[in-house]
Amino acid sequence: GAGQENTPALKHQKLNPAQAEAVERAERAAARVMQLQTEVEAAAVVCGFEPERRNFHGHMTIARVRRPGRWREFKEKLGPTRTMHFGTSRISELAIYESRLGRGPARYDRIRAFELAG
Repeated sequence: GAGQENTPALKHQKLNPAQAEAVERAERAAARVMQLQTEVEAAAVVCGFEPERRNFHGHMTIARVRRPGRWREFKEKLGPTRTMHFGTSRISELAIYESRLGRGPARYDRIRAFELAG
């Protein structure tokens, strides 16, 4: 099945109290996501699906680059955003989508959604 992904090893750095709390919250959230992934995979196996052999790596797709040759140009334009703060967000739902890639634009079919509490 899918294995656990390591959380950032920021504990070796000197953090102010707000940073330390943010790291602790991120670690707790990562643990909850890993638990959810474990439960979803177990339910899928009960339904006859094969367990995933690759490790789970939760992620968020921000953009896709269709022409890899233009990646450097894209990366350069994003450079200034590395130090920008985009605010905070409260996530109230986790949705699972199936990506259908092929000719034309990618299509994303929503499979199921789960309400998140807390």
